[in-house]
Amino acid sequence: MERIKTIKECIDQFLEKGPLGDKIKKSAIKEAWGEVTGDSVRKRTQDLWLHDEKLMVRVGSGPVKHFLLTNRVKLKEKIEERVPGLRIREIVIL
Repeated sequence: MERIKTIKECIDQFLEKGPLGDKIKKSAIKEAWGEVTGDSVRKRTQDLWLHDEKLMVRVGSGPVKHFLLTNRVKLKEKIEERVPGLRIREIVIL
């Protein structure tokens, strides 16, 4: 016999497995990225995507790239705190 699910469980399951879930997660990651790094870095971030638990970040500035490379462990932790259920193995700066 199947147990009765709460509305929250149904929504969570839909978002986790449905096509809308990926878009919401990507939006949440981009929002968290802006909050964690600040406007200066966010404006110089050309692209941001998740691939095999790696957060891929393309930036167009050498100094920003250096800043991100030296702080990527802290950034990873802060982003994971802000996006529930997100697991990032590493941040790759391109």
